[in-house]
This record gives sequence, structure tokens and C-alpha cells, in this order.
Amino acid sequence: FSFSMMNIPPFEELKSCVSPLPWRIQAFEKSWSEAAAHYREWRDKEVKIAPRPEFAKKVSFMASLAGPGKGWRDKFLAYVQPYQENAVAFLACARKQQFDHNHADNTPVDIFKDDNAEWEKSGAHAQAYLQPMIMWGPFTPEDKATEREKQARALHKEADTPYVFLKNPDDKVPHIDQHHLGHPGWQRWFLDWVKEWCQQHGAQGIYHDQSYPCPIDRRGLAIGGMTSPQGNADYFYKAATENPGTIHGTEMLTEADIVGCSTAIGSGYHW
Repeated sequence: FSFSMMNIPPFEELKSCVSPLPWRIQAFEKSWSEAAAHYREWRDKEVKIAPRPEFAKKVSFMASLAGPGKGWRDKFLAYVQPYQENAVAFLACARKQQFDHNHADNTPVDIFKDDNAEWEKSGAHAQAYLQPMIMWGPFTPEDKATEREKQARALHKEADTPYVFLKNPDDKVPHIDQHHLGHPGWQRWFLDWVKEWCQQHGAQGIYHDQSYPCPIDRRGLAIGGMTSPQGNADYFYKAATENPGTIHGTEMLTEADIVGCSTAIGSGYHW
């Protein structure tokens, strides 16, 4: 079968689609797992996959906790022992800022480093919850904001995704509240935070919230020469390879983020 594939945006001036690509449709005798194995064999040969730590290959249970601290850790361990080496928690409120407030400041809570040391002693694993996709306030007042915060708010505006096909009456392009992770400035700003959490504060891994939609960006290849899915894959490959031995997660696993992610959001289950 041949299907015409849509071009890369912007679309307004285009008069035709790119040349058709052949699709080969195959039936399998038993179940979807045969098709999945076929895809995985192709992926492992053709896609650049970041190396994982050994423990990432053994994860079979994942759940969310409100944050770091002995009380939450003890409850988690009471549930998963003696299989704690196969379990991961992601810590939703590990930043000093309130949950989903002031994403320009990703400073960890004071107990975070010591808490991670206790997670390692326990044999279980924890991911810190960070948010690379949105930039919500309330923000630090301008006269008190750090240069790092000011930089984030400026880069966020550049990385925010402009809609395709839709324009406001004043001909300005509305933006969707999701970042293009290929934007070099925004990507570097956030990856530096990831590196800091992993290498200075001892995080065993990072849960990167909402980093799965890859919305279509009307700028096409203007952002780092990459589409949104390519930017997503580039971001996660760097997150994993710049921080050897750490495990990374996202809200949903896709073909793009699988290059660096091992886990997806879950409460009592693992994808």
C-alpha cells in the first residue's frame, strides 16, 4: 500500500504532499506480541538508544509519592519489600516551589540529597518530579528573580509551540502551552537542571512530566533543525547519556522518548 505523507510545516503555501511512501501491512498468526517483537527488532537496529543502568531493566512496579521524606519512604518500602530493588517511586513535590508553581525555579527541597542517600541504602529507587513542558507562575518578582529564572522565562517564550492552521484575528499565531524540547536554548537550560539534580543532589533519576505529546510546531525545522518528536528524542538521549547510571521517566512512553526513558507514570503498575 502507498499513502501520501503530510509535509513538514508551515503548510499554508504548500500545494501538494511529498511523494508517497510504501506501507507494508502484515498479519500475524497469534497475537500483538509478534508484531511488537518485529518492531523492537527493527528499533534496536535503527534507533539510537541511550544506555540504561542495570536496575532499570528489572523494574516491575512504580508508584507516585507526595514527596521525599522518611514517612513516605517507609510506607513505600512496607508495601514493596522484599522486592524493593524492582520498585521505583517518583517524588511529586521535591522542589522548594509548590507543585506546578514557578517552573523557572527548580531548586530541590533541603532534605533531598540526604533523602536520596536513604533511598539508595534501602535498595529501592526514586525519581524526582520535574516539568520541562510548561512555565507556570506565580513567579519571583522581577527585582528579586535570579538570572537563571529570568533566562527561563525568556527561553520559554521561544520554545513554546505555535499552533498550525490557527491564527488570531490580529494574525498572530497562538501558542500551545507545551515546549518544543528541541529548542537549543530551552533544552540546555533544562538539561542543566537535570544534571544538577542527578550529579550534585544525588537523584537516581528524573520523571519529566508531560514530555510525550510532541505537538506539531508550525515553524517546521526552524528549531534546531528538528521536528517536535525529533527534539523530544534528542532531549531524552542527552538526559540519559549526560547522567550515566540514572533512570528517566515520562507521562507516557512513545517512539520518541523511549530513546532515553525507562518508565511512564503509574500508580501500582509499570508500563
